[in-house]
Amino acid sequence: MIRRRKYLFLSLMAFAACKSSDASKSEPKKQQPAAAADPWAKKAVDPKAIKDPDLATMTELAQGGPGKTEYPQADAVVAMDRDDIIVKADNTVVHHHKSIVKLLDAQRGKEKFADVHIPFDTKRQTLTIDNARTVNSDGEAHAASPEEIGDIVPPRLADATMYSDVRERVVSFPAVDKGSVVELEWTKTTKASPDSAMGGEEMLGQWDPVLDRTVTITAPSGVTPKFAVEGIKLEPTTSTSGDTTMWTFHLAKQPDQHPEHSAPLDAAVLPRVVFGMQASWQKVLEPVAARFLDKAVPNPLPPSIKAEADRIVAGATTDADKAAKLYAFVAHDIRSIDLPLGWAGYEPHAPDAVLANKYADDRDKVGLLLALAASQNIKGRPVLVRTGKVPVIASVPTVAQFDRMIAKLDVGGKDTWLDPSDEYGQYGVAFAGQDNLVLPLEKGGTELGSRPPLDPSTSVSHVTAAYTLGANGDLDATYKYEMSGWYADRASSELRPLKGERLDKFFARSASMLSASAIDKGHEVGDTNSVQGSITATHHVAVPGYSAAQGNFRNFELPPVSLGVAEDAPSASLSKRKYPLWVGVPRTEKGDVTVQIPAGWRVAYVPPKLEGSAEGVSFSSACEAAGQTVTCHDEIKLDKLVLGTAQYAAFHDAISKLQAYERRVVLLTKA
Repeated sequence: MIRRRKYLFLSLMAFAACKSSDASKSEPKKQQPAAAADPWAKKAVDPKAIKDPDLATMTELAQGGPGKTEYPQADAVVAMDRDDIIVKADNTVVHHHKSIVKLLDAQRGKEKFADVHIPFDTKRQTLTIDNARTVNSDGEAHAASPEEIGDIVPPRLADATMYSDVRERVVSFPAVDKGSVVELEWTKTTKASPDSAMGGEEMLGQWDPVLDRTVTITAPSGVTPKFAVEGIKLEPTTSTSGDTTMWTFHLAKQPDQHPEHSAPLDAAVLPRVVFGMQASWQKVLEPVAARFLDKAVPNPLPPSIKAEADRIVAGATTDADKAAKLYAFVAHDIRSIDLPLGWAGYEPHAPDAVLANKYADDRDKVGLLLALAASQNIKGRPVLVRTGKVPVIASVPTVAQFDRMIAKLDVGGKDTWLDPSDEYGQYGVAFAGQDNLVLPLEKGGTELGSRPPLDPSTSVSHVTAAYTLGANGDLDATYKYEMSGWYADRASSELRPLKGERLDKFFARSASMLSASAIDKGHEVGDTNSVQGSITATHHVAVPGYSAAQGNFRNFELPPVSLGVAEDAPSASLSKRKYPLWVGVPRTEKGDVTVQIPAGWRVAYVPPKLEGSAEGVSFSSACEAAGQTVTCHDEIKLDKLVLGTAQYAAFHDAISKLQAYERRVVLLTKA
């Protein structure tokens, strides 16, 4: 009975299946829902149907614009980058910026273009975000909400209330991913004041490809700005409308470019336009110099300044000693605030206020140093400089060309350059502004000055190394370091914060420069707060089994120095360069080595003498043996801050030859 029911059930199922099949053949097929009705379907919007021209451009870029195929190594494609600077008749400056960028790399592209920080000074500037939106391939605009646009105190100024007027407006674009297109439009208005730079500098190129770059400068009739374009040959077009004239600089289809290791700052290698509205450097100085000096060095000086200066220089008998002590105080005891020059104008705070707060940007540090020095009858002046060997253009008078302020004191009838913002710097050795034009702030000043490069003798690293090789191959090494100028700056920066266990660990790691089995047997560091003379250090290292005997022979490779701060040779790893090489501060490295050979062995070979030179570098090295002692002397001198591409080939060959010589071997044989 059960089996018959089972057969009946199967028969009914088969019949139903056949009827269903017949019905499907006879009935018309139902239409599937349209793709547009699918909420998960990818929308396809025709950019031509969009009335907003910018939105249409952004949609077209998002759907099919240039991407990784055309620019495989770029983080983004800058479709439009435009800056319009308008100088009004009352010297108010209105700066309008607009950019449209397609992101090709979700992370790096977002960091560059979708998380934007725009600085402004609330005391003299207003900033409005006119447009900030993201468009993806669906053509829908995602405008940044009020919660995604806000003002913050720059982190560098978090606890520096003297500079609380400076803010950053942060724009965080929504719905950003790979392939997104972002548009940013803002307007910054700077009211007329002596703190207005009345000029500026705009980069014409970027490392990412730029399809359309435009900079316009508009001035009232009768005012002719001064211009200079660096890095590319480009002349502006001129147009007149009513009582204004506009100069337009335009570049199209700039390719993807790639920065090179050890290149100078971007402003020194990429195209830029520099402009100024003043007729001469005298006109630039008039509103700046007197205000600065009257505020920084008032007459009479505040009593607190005189009292503090007297305390600092107690025991000093010469102006040089007094100046060094004052410099050390401002550099070390007044905390440096990294506020770019011009963000908060150019007028300093009163020196007694700076002294009371114990922090300062480079303007206020220079002002305080000048006030302290003046209380001791030491004259000085502030000097505006440009860092990174970016050329100052003499034909374009504007304070905007400078990005740092240092001091020049008259000590014993000699100019002494000081950078009190360098907390690890040395007295009389200021690195900023070398081999460039500078602008001294003097009442009645009329022109630029010139500052020569430092002499290589002002920054010397002298390493004396004594090696004793045991009969069993163990090595005992003692290093003595003397570092001045640039090397003292590096050593102070590295070693001053280290105390106790942290210092011990540092020297233990440094010992491993010789061998993985090396042991730090002792170390000593001199006064890292010293601003004169050399920073000294000693390091005692033991290396078990450093040079084991191989029958009747033994190869002894001269070990490297243990402290990396004592060496700073430039890299010449590239065979060719597109951009100049940043060599850095002119400097000298010296090495004196002695090697004691164990009894029963004699010296069969020492490295041959090496000498060489090219533009920017010269070197020599020589070793000799006398009995059981080998002595070597090495010297490298670098005398160029930047080396051009035309000189790089010879420099590369010289450095490569020197680096190949570094692995020097002394061959020993049994006596």
